[in-house]
Amino acid sequence: IRGYRAEVTEVELELMKLDCVKEAAVVGLDHPRGGKYVVAYIVPNGNPAPHRSYLRKILAQTLPDFMIPTSFVIRKTLPLTPNGKLDRLKLPSPPFASRNGSRQYMSPQNTLEQSVSKIVCDVLGLVHVDRNEHFFDLGGHSLLAFQVIGKIEGSCGVELSSEQFIKSPTVVGLSREILRSQRKTRLCNQTTLHAPQSMKSTLERIPPEKRGQV
Repeated sequence: IRGYRAEVTEVELELMKLDCVKEAAVVGLDHPRGGKYVVAYIVPNGNPAPHRSYLRKILAQTLPDFMIPTSFVIRKTLPLTPNGKLDRLKLPSPPFASRNGSRQYMSPQNTLEQSVSKIVCDVLGLVHVDRNEHFFDLGGHSLLAFQVIGKIEGSCGVELSSEQFIKSPTVVGLSREILRSQRKTRLCNQTTLHAPQSMKSTLERIPPEKRGQV
């Protein structure tokens, strides 16, 4: 996966250490945009089921990025063979793998969200993206995230960090981070423009005979 050898059994073992997980199966699948990605199938130990962001956060403490599942599928049971072993061939494909244009979704609410949505769709090969859908639940991974970051920089003139992306991996969240970065950039530019005048005012208050000492 992404040039690395990934042992899915290691991911399963880490998931089974969690009290909220009753059963777990992890597989590597072909990604619609090329390459492979990791999918985890979870049978929760009671309700509510663990949230995907929580599982990612916990796994990130012990596993490298390329081994953290791109998608988590919550199941009531896992398919078994007649011998009682896990039947990996009968595990269903993640929802995003069969996504099409007929799915009802929450559309972008402004021009910026429309731009971000188009970028995410182009990178993931989707027809549309719900403004609140999680990038990684749609089949995204870190390399695709960097593609989105690069396209956002080219389109909006803002360079988002990977931390900002992971913190806000939705169309709404990324749009918010873009606006925050733009405001920060404008503030820095204003400070830079006003600095010389401020310095001049300070010098004017210093007696001429002492200015050479400053």
